[in-house]
Amino acid sequence: MKTELSAIAYKAASHPKHRFQNLYGQLDSDLLYQSRGQLNKQAAAGIDGVSIPKYRSESYTTYKIRHTV
Repeated sequence: MKTELSAIAYKAASHPKHRFQNLYGQLDSDLLYQSRGQLNKQAAAGIDGVSIPKYRSESYTTYKIRHTV
């Protein structure tokens, strides 16, 4: 985990009422790729309709990373 993200995680744990602004700049393709394994396998599809198996598929994740970040 990057140093900046560690600091954000610490702040979130120690100040649960804090509201972060503009975390989008912390996202990159490596972070999104590494995060795939931490998804809840029992979760329902999100607002975009993408299920966990579809999101975990290599082609979908690669496409989403290229077009999001």
